[in-house]
Amino acid sequence: MLWLVLNVISFSHRFFCEEHLVDGSNDVDLFLVGVMDGHDGTLAADVVSEHLPPSVIHNVFKRKLDISEAHIHAFQKCEDIMKKTESSAGCCVNSCVVWGRYLWSSNLGDCRAV
Repeated sequence: MLWLVLNVISFSHRFFCEEHLVDGSNDVDLFLVGVMDGHDGTLAADVVSEHLPPSVIHNVFKRKLDISEAHIHAFQKCEDIMKKTESSAGCCVNSCVVWGRYLWSSNLGDCRAV
């Protein structure tokens, strides 16, 4: 499963989580992309693809966290949602954020991006 976020807006029904928002001031130049590999079903990958991108963006722009902390909090939110399902499904995640001329890479599980 692959998701892509450009500048960010949230939709309740998405296909591949393609999202964008046009910022009139053009101050936001943010690109967020990730790949998830689910196991024991698709539930965990679906939860992460739905909640991780908007959570990262919310944490950066509303809570004023840096990108690393924004990902940690967003991953924790996904974990909390999964705990409520009582499912054994899980997934590993690679996520990259490009903001201006900077690149951040985050991962969860047994995957890495170089």
